[in-house]
Amino acid sequence: MTIGPDWSVTAHDPADETARNDAENLRVIIASHLDVLNGADSALAATVTTVCDDLRVSVPTELAVGGSSGAADASEIASGRGNPEMYARLQAATTLTPEQYAELAAGQPVDIPQGQFDYLRSFLGALDSASIEDLTTIGAGHPDPVAIRQAVADSLQIASNPGIGTTQSIDSPGESSARGGLHTLPQSVRSLLEEVPIASASGLPPMLPVGVREPVVDGYAGLVDVLAQGDPALREGTDIDRAIIARAADIVGATDTGGVLNTEHAHVDDRATAVASSMLEFAATDRTATADAIIGLPDTMPDDAYSRDSTMTALLTHSWGDQDAGARAMFDWIGADAVAGPDASPQQIAAAVRAGDTSESLAHYLSDNHHNLLTSAGADNQMVGQLNPGVVQSMAGAMTPYLGTFVGAPDEWTGVHDVSMYTREDGLGEVFGVLNSDPEAARIINTGAAEMTDRFAYEFGADPDSRFATAWGERTGLLQGAMLEGAFLHQELSRANEFGEKIDIYEIKSLSIDGSGSVLSAVPGAGTLFSAGAPVAEYLNNPTPNPLEVRGDPGAVDLYHEMTSEQRRLEHMLVGLYQSHPEIITDPTLGPLLTNPEGLDRWDRQDFRAGIKDWATKNDIPFTGFEQSLFNGEKEK
Repeated sequence: MTIGPDWSVTAHDPADETARNDAENLRVIIASHLDVLNGADSALAATVTTVCDDLRVSVPTELAVGGSSGAADASEIASGRGNPEMYARLQAATTLTPEQYAELAAGQPVDIPQGQFDYLRSFLGALDSASIEDLTTIGAGHPDPVAIRQAVADSLQIASNPGIGTTQSIDSPGESSARGGLHTLPQSVRSLLEEVPIASASGLPPMLPVGVREPVVDGYAGLVDVLAQGDPALREGTDIDRAIIARAADIVGATDTGGVLNTEHAHVDDRATAVASSMLEFAATDRTATADAIIGLPDTMPDDAYSRDSTMTALLTHSWGDQDAGARAMFDWIGADAVAGPDASPQQIAAAVRAGDTSESLAHYLSDNHHNLLTSAGADNQMVGQLNPGVVQSMAGAMTPYLGTFVGAPDEWTGVHDVSMYTREDGLGEVFGVLNSDPEAARIINTGAAEMTDRFAYEFGADPDSRFATAWGERTGLLQGAMLEGAFLHQELSRANEFGEKIDIYEIKSLSIDGSGSVLSAVPGAGTLFSAGAPVAEYLNNPTPNPLEVRGDPGAVDLYHEMTSEQRRLEHMLVGLYQSHPEIITDPTLGPLLTNPEGLDRWDRQDFRAGIKDWATKNDIPFTGFEQSLFNGEKEK
C-alpha cells in the first residue's frame, strides 16, 4: 500500500480485494486521527493567539528587540493621534518590576532590558521640539490623560537616572549612551537644567541689572508641574532632580544680585522665590539627589561646575520669608532617616547611611562658613537664624540625632550609620553657634545635646564596671564643651553684628532647653526618688531607650546654668547605678536621700555629689575617672 500526500491509501494490486479492503480500513483510521489532530491544533491556535494579543499590550514586542517604535509613538501621542497599543507600550516602558523598585530604593544599580531603555530614549528624543507647555498638555486626546502624563513624567525620571541602564551601563559606566542622564531628555528640559538661568545684558536697557527673566522662571514652574504627576518612588537619584536643586539656587542667587525681571523689565522677585521653593520642595523628595547636592562630591552632580558651598550659601542666605517650605525640605528628611536598627531592611539601612553622610557634610559646611552665616546673611547682613528661622530649625533637627556619634558614642548605641567623630577640634562648637542664631533652633539642638549627656551619665551608671565606662565621661565633656563654645561664639558674633542691639534676646542666658525638672521618679519598692519625672521603670523595662526622648516636665532653663550644673547628670547616673547596683538603696548616706519624698530639695549640689562619690569609692566604681574624663573632654580642642 502507498499513502499519498493527501493521506489517501492505495493498494499496490488493485485486483487483490483483500489488499483493497486493508487500504480502505487504514485510510479511515488515518482520517479519524487527523480529525483529532486538527481539533487540537485549532484549540491551541486560539490559545496562542489570545496569549500573543495579551503580550503585545503588556510586554510590547518592540521592547524585547529594540525601541524603534518609541519615536513614532511619541510623535503620534504628542499630536493627539495615539492609539491604545501606543499607550500600552509607553506604560510598559515606564514600569519597573518590584525587584527593580527595591534595588532603586536601596541605592543599587538597576538593569532594564535594552529594548526598554532604547524605547525611552527614542520616545524622549522625538519630543525635542516639544516645549515645556507642550509637555504639560500631552495626552489630551487620550481617555485618561492623567495616566499618559504620569507615564511621561516617569519616562523623564527613569531616563535621567544614571543608576538605571542596560547591562552595558552597569558593566561599563563610561558608556553614557547606555545609562540614564540629562543627555536623554528633550531639548526644552535639557536647556532649563543644563544652563545657568542668568540672562545676559545684551539687548536690555542701559543700567538694567543682569538677572533671571520671568519666562525662564515660568519654564521651571511648568517642568515641576510635569514631573509632579509621576510616581514618587522613581524619584531616587535622578539627574533631573539634582539639576533642579542647582537651578533653584541659581534663581534665588539671581534675585539677591540682579533680580528677576518680566518682559517689561519690572522686578518679580517674589514670583521667583515661590517657584524656587516649589522646585526644592519637589526635588527634596529625591533624597539621594538632595544628599548629593549637600555633599557635593565630584561626579555626583550633572553640572561639572557645581559648587556645594555656593549652592548652600545661596539657599541659606536668601530671604525666604513665608515661602521656606522648599529650603526646609532639603534638611527635614535627614533626622527622620537617621536611625536604622538591627532589624532594619536594606532600604532602611541605605537611607540611614545616606542621611549620616549628609549630616557630616552639613556639619562641615556650617562650621566652615559659620562667620558668614552669623554676620552676612541676607541684604541686611543678619544672622541666618534671624533671616530664615524655619530653615535653621530644620537643620537643628537634622543634626540632633548625630550628636552622640559626633563625640564618639558607638553606632550600635546611637543607631546611626556611617558617621565619623566630629568634635570641637573639627568645628562642632561652630555648628552649635550657627544653630543658636534662632531661639527655637537653639532649643532643639541644645535640648538634644543635654539629653544626650544625660543618657551618657545613665550608661556609665548602668555598667560602671566596664573598662570603657569612663569613656562616657569624655563624651559628656566633648559635647558640653561644644555647647558652651557655640553659645559663646554666637554671643560674640551677635554683639559684633551691627544689629546687635536688636538681638539681645540671643544673649547666652536666653538660649533655653527643655527639661528643667528632675527626671527621677519612683523606684519600685523604695518610695519616691527625688522630684516627679520619668519613672525609673522606663529605663528598667527598656534597656536601650531613645536617647532623644524628652524626659521630665519641659521648662525654660538657662543654657549656661544647665550645662554647668551637675544635678541632671548625677540624677541620670543614679538611675543607672540603681539598675546595676540595686543595693545602693541601703547605703546609709544615699538611702535616706533616695527614699525621702522631698529628696534632693533638701540637699545642695555638693552634698549630693559627695554622697555619690563616697558610695562609688567604697564600691570601686570609677566615679572620679568619669569626672576626670569629662573635664578632659570639655577642655579638649
